[in-house]
Amino acid sequence: MLQHSYEKDDVQVLLHPVEPVFLSVEEKEAAIQSGTHYSEMLSREKEPGGAYLELFDKQVADFGQALAGQLLDLAGMIAASRKRPVLVSLVRGGTPVGVVLKRILNHYGYQAPHFAVSIVRDRGLDSVAIDHIMALGHAPEDLVFVDGWTGKGVIRRELSASIVALQDRYPGIKDELFVLSDIAGVANFAATRLDSLVPTCLLNAPISGLISRSVYRQENNVPQMHGGVYLADLAEHDRSLSFVNHMMGLVDQLIHDNPLDLRQIGLDAFEKVRAPSIVAEEMHKLLRTISHLEHAVDRNKIKPGLGEASRVLLRRMPEALIVRDPSEPAVAHLLMLAKARNVRVRVLPEMKIQAVALIKELNNE
Repeated sequence: MLQHSYEKDDVQVLLHPVEPVFLSVEEKEAAIQSGTHYSEMLSREKEPGGAYLELFDKQVADFGQALAGQLLDLAGMIAASRKRPVLVSLVRGGTPVGVVLKRILNHYGYQAPHFAVSIVRDRGLDSVAIDHIMALGHAPEDLVFVDGWTGKGVIRRELSASIVALQDRYPGIKDELFVLSDIAGVANFAATRLDSLVPTCLLNAPISGLISRSVYRQENNVPQMHGGVYLADLAEHDRSLSFVNHMMGLVDQLIHDNPLDLRQIGLDAFEKVRAPSIVAEEMHKLLRTISHLEHAVDRNKIKPGLGEASRVLLRRMPEALIVRDPSEPAVAHLLMLAKARNVRVRVLPEMKIQAVALIKELNNE
């Protein structure tokens, strides 16, 4: 179990502690484009600057009310679909969401254990961590997989493939995903399918309990739990617990104003959300458009949505940022990051989503 900066009962982080070898962002990007898998490396996370943290706090203040409503709706969907929910948040984007969902469910009388588990593109869900959860006596059908947002749906497909493989051992496990914002149209349950700002995307470890991105280095073909690092050096910038407490204050007010039980809140919310098939088709069209406009052959280097674009600008080598409307408050942090890193910005008003980031193609010869 990896240390974290949430309350002890908020989550168990199922990552084994590893000794990191930090690469620079440039070294990591070159290694990835030369064939080394991204999950085998970590780059040292930079301390967020004072102006950027101020922007984060402003985004939480400006978008917090809407986010609180989405969190309550998603918790309601969980209550409507599970009698004894066991939350499994996907490290790292799903973990802050999972912590708030656990607290909401607890408020309504659900015990809702919460585990943070790694999932890695091309490597899958950490099955050793799932075995650990099952060994504690939880029923497979009670597992609830939680993430913050979707981009192109890559991680969703990875999750689905992993769950299909796990169903041999745990036949009741459900191939379902719960997210706040699903712009790919791939989540079974979503609070919205619009490109809505989830402010946790603005930060990395300082909003995720000070845990690093997960690391997967299999040795001697022996299955082992995915690894991670507790980034204590970022503690003075940590917003993890204060964010959760702030969101619960907003959620508590919504609960006070809403007499419905949690299950009914979820049923009502499910009826309001756009159909996933429509959103999925919009995403396919957007990817074709971006590929044509930017001559981007490798779709892995196209990262759509506020959440994914934020991740690119925070920890990858960005080539360009595309926004629908630069005056939209939800993209303010992206424009700040792009300016700081001298990244080209393009405006594309016809986009259905708010932002897309492109990863730079490096010459590794």
